[in-house]
Amino acid sequence: VGEGGYVVRAWGTQRDVTASRRTERALRASEEQLRLALDAGQMGIWDWNMTTDAIDWSDNLETLHGLVPGTFGGTYEAFLELVHPDDRDAFATNVRTAIQRGGSYDAEFRVVSPDGSVRWMLGKGQVITDTAGTPVRMIGSGIDVTLRKRAEDELRTSIARLEHAESEVQQLYILEREARADAERSNRAKDEFLATLSHELRSPLSAALSWTHMLRRGQLDAEKTARALETIERTTLLQVRLIEDLLDISRIVSGKLMLESGIVDLRTVIESAVASAHAAADARRITITVEPPRELLLAPGDAMRVEQIIGNLLGNAIKFTPAGGAVVVAWARVDGHAEIRVRDTGVGIAPDV
Repeated sequence: VGEGGYVVRAWGTQRDVTASRRTERALRASEEQLRLALDAGQMGIWDWNMTTDAIDWSDNLETLHGLVPGTFGGTYEAFLELVHPDDRDAFATNVRTAIQRGGSYDAEFRVVSPDGSVRWMLGKGQVITDTAGTPVRMIGSGIDVTLRKRAEDELRTSIARLEHAESEVQQLYILEREARADAERSNRAKDEFLATLSHELRSPLSAALSWTHMLRRGQLDAEKTARALETIERTTLLQVRLIEDLLDISRIVSGKLMLESGIVDLRTVIESAVASAHAAADARRITITVEPPRELLLAPGDAMRVEQIIGNLLGNAIKFTPAGGAVVVAWARVDGHAEIRVRDTGVGIAPDV
């Protein structure tokens, strides 16, 4: 500066800062790319100074936790307060283990935002030690995996539904197989019923037919004629009863024929069945002997059905007993039950039949 305060000379330095400017621009570009990548990946990064307990969070990590940027407390305890109460102990254990071993941790846990919403986070951290091996820092990242968790839950739900559907299909298959087996049993029952019905119809009719032949030949005296007519009448009534049973097909197929229960005098029923069988027995010169008990024997049941059963037994005995043979009918009380026995001198039936 010269007289009068005027600048008469100046000097200085000039430095080329092109490279530093490029570096700054590159750094800003890199930071922007990192921010975009973190945002796109729903991820944030953090740095925990264990000496001061200060945690530095990226702005987007606060956003992922539902916090307004700049409002995070900045300490480990402040972060633990954000972790869901049910996950807090397990998370803290993972962090302690990583610090003790000087390694890393990888854990999924829930966080609760100030508005009460719950999100799933995947936390990853790496312990940094000083030259003495003492942990001094931990750096890491937090990734919002809420959408993935929801997808996993939906997948599990879909799998459960599919398994349930498969179970229902299997159950339907079992029901169909059981229904088919029931239908087969029903068909067998119908076949057995028809065979039984044929026997039920043929046995009494044979007796009635035998008496009819005797009446036509005039071989019977007045007493036997009366007995023949009584047997034919009783046989006819029995056939009417059987035909009435045939009218209800559903009951017959299911095997649920109606019974007229009452107190049955076994002597009366057995003598009636024997009287009906006498004509067939006489035609083959077979004697029928009745051995009644000394006591009056009453039993609950359907008298008509009991007579049918005894008639069938007598019919079989007469049919398979050689001419001139004998049939014995006896009944008695055995262990509180009524027991009826039909014995004959025929070939008999094998024990395993």
